[in-house]
This record gives sequence, C-alpha cells and structure tokens, in this order.
Amino acid sequence: MATILCPKCSYARKPADNAVPDWQCPGCGIAYAKYGGRAPEPGPAHGAHAPSAMAGHSMSAKALFWILAAMTAAGYVGYQKLYPKAPPEENAVAARKGEGSRLESSHPAFYGTMEKGGIVLRMKPETAAALARISSSASVVMFATSWCPYCAQAREVFARNGVKFVELDLESDPRAKHFQENVMGMSGFPTIVIGNRVTQGFDEGQILASLKEL
Repeated sequence: MATILCPKCSYARKPADNAVPDWQCPGCGIAYAKYGGRAPEPGPAHGAHAPSAMAGHSMSAKALFWILAAMTAAGYVGYQKLYPKAPPEENAVAARKGEGSRLESSHPAFYGTMEKGGIVLRMKPETAAALARISSSASVVMFATSWCPYCAQAREVFARNGVKFVELDLESDPRAKHFQENVMGMSGFPTIVIGNRVTQGFDEGQILASLKEL
C-alpha cells in the first residue's frame, strides 16, 4: 500500500495513525484536500527507493562494471604484448641470482628485465642516447611539473640521498613533453629515468633500487 505524504509538512502517514481520519494529516492536522487544493500524493514505502531512481542507479553501476572490466582486460593484453613471459627456467635463475633476465619488448624505446620484485622497464641504448641530448647526459632525469606533490616527494628522496638530477618540466619545456609522449609513448608525472631504468609515478623503493645500479 502506498504511503500518504502530507502536501504541507511531508509527514508520511503510518498504520498507527488509523485513529486520525483519512482526510486529515496526523502530523500538522490540516485537511489534505484543502491545502493548496491538492490531493495527497502517494510516496514509496518506508526504506524503498523510487523505481526510476533505482533503475538509473542500477544501470550506472552495471555500466561502470563493464567499463572497468574492459579496461582491465585491455591493460592486461597490452602488458602481455609489451612484456612477453620469460621461460620458467629464466625466471627461476633471475629469482635465485637477483639478476635481470632480458625480456624483449615490442615497444621501440624499451625492453624489460625480470627482477626479484617483478619486471623492470629499461631504455634501449638509442632511446637513452636521445634523452641525453636534451638532459645534458645526466644519469638521473625526472619528467615533472612544478606543482605535482609526487614530484616533490621524489625531489626529497634525491635530496636525502645526495643525488644530482636534471628535471625536465613538462609544462614549460616542449622538448621534454615531445620526448615523453612521442619517443617514450608515456604520459603522467613524475616519470623518472635512473641510468636506463624507468619508473612511472612515485615509488621510493624503485628509486632506491635504481640508484644502486649507478
């Protein structure tokens, strides 16, 4: 049975209000029909949502689920293409020795190595040479912006460890933006290159591990 809502005070009539006439609001006492000339409007039962709103919410949730599922699948396929799996025996050797087994990549700028913590992205020599031309041959290069909080955290790590680095501002240096987007095929910041190891985003563990190779 639909709940009756008062057009004046929005009081929802309850079964316990059966002592009050049907034409009168138990909350404020007005006659439903006399308030503005409007009849009482039925509302949803207590704890229920309006069907139209519920349907819209349900559709949005389903759409979001399928969008996320599609993005996850596409990301996994792209990852598999960029980094084909190394043979099990190579993975085992890399895990035991802590040495990188090279994984050839379909990307022209990079290859990967299998390390204890997973796959490490590395620049190919020709890509590193191209980067050296715009970064004064620095061993540590960070593509960043002046306002990025994660870039600031990376600067703090470098400062604590006495690391000299070259920062390429993606907003003020068109060469840096072109190199990151068109040569590296990347976006976002910070993107950090230490030696030939590439780290996207701020990851202190990866930064420190990369610095050990210098």
